[in-house]
Amino acid sequence: MKKFCIITNPEKDQGFVLTEKIEEYLKSRGMLSYRAVTADGTLYGFVDKSCIEENTDCVIVLGGDGTLLHAARDISEFNIPLLGVNLGTLGFLAEIRKDGIEEALDRVISGDYFIEDHMMLETRLNGNTEYALNDICITAKGYARLVTLDLCINGVSMQSYSGDGLLVSTPTGSTAYNLSAGGPVLSHDSRMMVITPVCPHSLGNRSLVLPEDDRITVTFRKRRPADDEAAVTIDGVQAGYIKENETIEIKRSERTATLIRFEQEAFYKALRTKLGWGS
Repeated sequence: MKKFCIITNPEKDQGFVLTEKIEEYLKSRGMLSYRAVTADGTLYGFVDKSCIEENTDCVIVLGGDGTLLHAARDISEFNIPLLGVNLGTLGFLAEIRKDGIEEALDRVISGDYFIEDHMMLETRLNGNTEYALNDICITAKGYARLVTLDLCINGVSMQSYSGDGLLVSTPTGSTAYNLSAGGPVLSHDSRMMVITPVCPHSLGNRSLVLPEDDRITVTFRKRRPADDEAAVTIDGVQAGYIKENETIEIKRSERTATLIRFEQEAFYKALRTKLGWGS
């Protein structure tokens, strides 16, 4: 690898001190680097795809898991490997520690790493194609309100859910909101989807684990006149709304997020160290 793009969360790297240190180190190794910018010219947020230069070999993401989620979605069409540097708290996706950056860069430059492909989801919302690395969630528009959602899988009517919402997750997202909502943990490199009801009113509602090529459709049903829309949240960011009787389809995307890894069993180690399993 010769050419690196750097995406920085300035709240995590105030003054871009670490960013500049990485730039200097890459330069000392004879590498090229540049910083990604957003549409309004600031140095973080939703990356302006037009600033991604040709022949970029690696994207270094400085921040936390949220920063990496944003970056992965924004540049997914380029299929450039991402190296996440954890300046946040959990660091499930961004696994490189601040004090291990130079070692990680040396290994990347020398080719001592492997690529882990992470499945993504896609849906059509308000005329736009949206992508998710973690999850897509449909909830009531108002605070603390119930929502009724009809679920179909491959055209087969499965269930009408009443509760706080419905969550469709990738294996990567299985350790995020899905886990908090009582859903199962899936290995991050697997090819499955999991549907988890959020605080359902029926005790019989449980998570469903589906193969990657299934088609999921969710239809919003109005419970009362005031419930005119349901909210759609993608990777923790509100993306839009669907109206009464409107249906959205969720499926596996042809795009994937490619992450640079150094340990084959990093996922299982993270379950112990990050989530406290086995303690």
